[in-house]
Amino acid sequence: MTTRLAGDPSEGNDIATITVKAGTGTGGGGGGDGGLPVTGASTGLIAGIGGLLLVAGVGGYLVAKRRRTRFVA
Repeated sequence: MTTRLAGDPSEGNDIATITVKAGTGTGGGGGGDGGLPVTGASTGLIAGIGGLLLVAGVGGYLVAKRRRTRFVA
């Protein structure tokens, strides 16, 4: 393929080779099974940590509500 650009002082670098490799058609170079690639932490771990944080927050709220003190001036 040859291209000409305005203001290009060198014509020696106007040719490039383009190579196309046939893929599996998965659109992302995924695993060999045709599925999507695994690129992050597992969802179960993230959901488990989120659940623990939610339970800790509710427990902290209940403890704070139960130990409410009255301010006397």
